[in-house]
Amino acid sequence: METKKRLSLAAALFVGLLTLAQPNQTLTNFYTVPQSTLINPALRPEGDLHIGLPGLSSVGAYFNQTLFSLSLFSPDTDFQQELESQVGDLTVDDYFQTSVDYDLLFVGFGLGEKGYLSLGASYRMAQTAKLAPDMMKFLVNGNAPYIDEQLDWSPTSTTGHHYAFYHVGYSHSLLEDKLRLGARVKLVSGLGAIQTNIDDWLVVTQATTPNPYTVQLTAGGTINAAGIPDDDLTSGDLIRFGYDFSNFGFGLDFGAQYQINDEWSVTASVQDLGNVTWATEAENWVITNQTIDITGITDDLFNDEDTTSFGDKLSSYFDSIGELLNPDTTFNEFTTSLNRKINLGVQWRFHPKHEVGLQYYNEDAFGIGIQAFGLSYYGDLTNWFQVKVQYTAYNQGFDNFGAGFALGRTFQWHFMADYLQGATNIENLNEFNFRTGFALNFGTKDKSVDVPAESPVETPLENAPEQAPEESPEEGGGGGLVYYFD
Repeated sequence: METKKRLSLAAALFVGLLTLAQPNQTLTNFYTVPQSTLINPALRPEGDLHIGLPGLSSVGAYFNQTLFSLSLFSPDTDFQQELESQVGDLTVDDYFQTSVDYDLLFVGFGLGEKGYLSLGASYRMAQTAKLAPDMMKFLVNGNAPYIDEQLDWSPTSTTGHHYAFYHVGYSHSLLEDKLRLGARVKLVSGLGAIQTNIDDWLVVTQATTPNPYTVQLTAGGTINAAGIPDDDLTSGDLIRFGYDFSNFGFGLDFGAQYQINDEWSVTASVQDLGNVTWATEAENWVITNQTIDITGITDDLFNDEDTTSFGDKLSSYFDSIGELLNPDTTFNEFTTSLNRKINLGVQWRFHPKHEVGLQYYNEDAFGIGIQAFGLSYYGDLTNWFQVKVQYTAYNQGFDNFGAGFALGRTFQWHFMADYLQGATNIENLNEFNFRTGFALNFGTKDKSVDVPAESPVETPLENAPEQAPEESPEEGGGGGLVYYFD
């Protein structure tokens, strides 16, 4: 069972790494968390000055995949049969996506009654990948079932990058404070990237040649890479690369918030319009369209008596392919796009402290289209505790429940996570998202309301004015109502 155990461990580690890897649906319109302005630059959080705790301002990780189900590793499942079944169900649209957001610094402050200025420094990693169904069938089932059948591996692709960026944002209220507009500029310093552009990758196993099971491979395309770390890379190098801008990028965010009336409002934002140009230490491996013959490998993926690692055989196999294809190496710059995101929302504040909303999310993740529809509840429960509960229909998944909270007002901790039910149904886990961080907020108003020990109806106010109007409401802190009675 060693081969199976190794595969299980490798796959489990792979998924584990991804979970340490964004849509921020729960953070969207979380009004008391100042970092929510990073999603919609039009929002103005409560207070006059907001400082994200340096190094711990906000950390977020996200992954989503439609390739495999973790039922592969269920003790009640035959691993080989389940793997073959899931590989048989793969389509060219299946993918995995992962990202990490690390906001090292965030500072925001009000400029008068209408303006709000924010700035900060952040790190981001984003990656997507697709695995061609024909390639996975070939690797899992072997080439024997596909004699003289052309398999198309070209849908296989991966694109990813990681970078530091520095941002400045401003928002302003208009139309008697009914409308807020905001924008943010991002200057990007690229740290590393990989990008595949595959034209052809076709495989045919021939049975009539002198060497049976010879694989005929037709291939062509380009692999671009930049920022591949050297063996002597140090933490100081990473810090220096974070602000040298030799691989330069530019991004823009836009946002709007419109208050229709006392109860209804709409919000909209667009993030990450821009790209990164990789010019320094960029390498390109170019394969001109060609056809080669390769002697296949013979291996039973599930043979426990074979002591040679299948991974070692596979690595040697692909190394041999690389040598036979003999790609040309060039050093031309290339470009990767930032993952453009759109958030639209309609909110109904049916009570001064409670709100429900509908949200729409759209992301272009390196050419992979991702959509989500959400239904949320936001509650400003006390002066020091706010919550948000979120249901999201995400691409093909309709069972994503998330929740988040903000604890504290001056010193605030926020935490939020999606796909909470996955904790009890990990076999069907295909998405996970969390975010947490800390902020110092100054100039916020105490929204607590002093509630009298006895009902004011039964215990009239002393020295109340003789002609006090009946049931004349005055606003209390946090939207509460105080009534005076005769």
